[in-house]
Amino acid sequence: MATKTSKSALVIMLLTFAGYTLGYFNIFFVLPKYLTEAEIGIYRVLFDVAYLIYPFLQFGGINIVNKFFFEQKGNDGQLLGFSTFLFFLGLIIFTPIFLLNSEFILGKLGFIETYYSDYLKWIVLLLVLAIGMANLLGANLRNHRLVTGFNLYNSLWLRVAVLLAFTGFGLSFFNFDQSIIFVTSLVLLGTVVLWVHSFYKTRTSSIPVLSVTGIERTKMLGYGGIMLIGFGSTVFINKIDTLMTSGIIGLASAGIYSVAMAFSSIIEIPRRSVNQVLIPSISKAFTDNDTRKIEEVYKESSVTLFFMSSFLFLCMYLSIGDLLEFLPNSEMYLSGKWVVIILGAAKVFDALWGVNSEILILSKYYKYNIVLLVVLLFTTVGLNLIFINDELLITGTAIATAITVLLYNLIRGIILYWKLRVLPFSSSHLLILSASLVVIILQVFISDLIQTGLLRIILNTTLAGGIFLVLLVKFELSTSLTNYRVQLLRLFRIN
Repeated sequence: MATKTSKSALVIMLLTFAGYTLGYFNIFFVLPKYLTEAEIGIYRVLFDVAYLIYPFLQFGGINIVNKFFFEQKGNDGQLLGFSTFLFFLGLIIFTPIFLLNSEFILGKLGFIETYYSDYLKWIVLLLVLAIGMANLLGANLRNHRLVTGFNLYNSLWLRVAVLLAFTGFGLSFFNFDQSIIFVTSLVLLGTVVLWVHSFYKTRTSSIPVLSVTGIERTKMLGYGGIMLIGFGSTVFINKIDTLMTSGIIGLASAGIYSVAMAFSSIIEIPRRSVNQVLIPSISKAFTDNDTRKIEEVYKESSVTLFFMSSFLFLCMYLSIGDLLEFLPNSEMYLSGKWVVIILGAAKVFDALWGVNSEILILSKYYKYNIVLLVVLLFTTVGLNLIFINDELLITGTAIATAITVLLYNLIRGIILYWKLRVLPFSSSHLLILSASLVVIILQVFISDLIQTGLLRIILNTTLAGGIFLVLLVKFELSTSLTNYRVQLLRLFRIN
């Protein structure tokens, strides 16, 4: 029988895939058709700056909600309200500092040479407010096992906003400045709707409060302060590649890099979906001191994510040249081929280690993760400075990012084995790896048989899909994959 967890993960995954489908339509067709590479870079950098800033203003608010939800004894409204208070306090402190230095900050990101307007500083602040508040609400909903609302916002609505704004620009309904203002307004509107949904579903107030009944404020502040460094560093590491690319080799290069990065990001869809469901289970297991459950989740997540990410990477890797040819103005984006392959391989390696980050963060050894993140933060900046140059260009950005991913996962895995004696690996990984090698070998022999790009894409996808489907049906790789198989068979009425 399919579990509630696996059903939730499947719902999230389907919503995320739908969102990515729309997102890919935007970034592969709408944006290249209507925007220049520099304009794509402007849009992408503005959003990445907002995503980079908001975790530092929340003072670990999302992590506080996740960590203490099962300890708050019915005071979840106060817990969310306290996290909201921290976020607004951070926003109040940050706003005047940013406004006074916005031209300098945006100038360092390449805006002065390419494009600068005074309203951009307000766009950044509004995006920080909207995205930061939405993610706090999402953490609370996730802990209540209500995953659909936030995923509709995060997976679909943000993409709809981009589609409407830049299609309107392309059809001359408004100019580029107005399209940026329009997409920001739609993001704010989505956050308001999500707030109403959250209150209706959970009856949890997000009105800022200074303390929480039943939990020591100093305990939460101590944890939040440490996680501020950790979560903020994680976001910094994830976003710094685009920002440093923009600052070193220009907004146009950042635009091309963001398009190439979008191809590889599809591999993260299963991870994001599964993680949202497993975080409450991990938190509860630590609360119950159930190490066996933690190891079970660790192995389960690793097999499931490695299976899904390997399949997606193969589909992308085998057809990347043909896929890039379909882009409008494709000659500008073919330089991103190796970016896609390098980042894609790094994301498969990341998936191989399952939910190692979540386990470490929610354990009593979370301080090790903080130290690791700070070290990797400086390592990432250093690697970017070495590899992002006029010779390697955006391929250098991808190499620096991939090295960071490899180091981060290896060291986290070592820490978890050292402290908890848990490893994510099993015989199922060998089966998945073998199936991947079979796909690659077969593709080598048949790739020259078809000269048409679209037919090659269909053939490669069918080949990978067929072999992985056999693997899914014939072997019990993991409980989650078995549940997915049962649900899919029922969906297609196959006994």
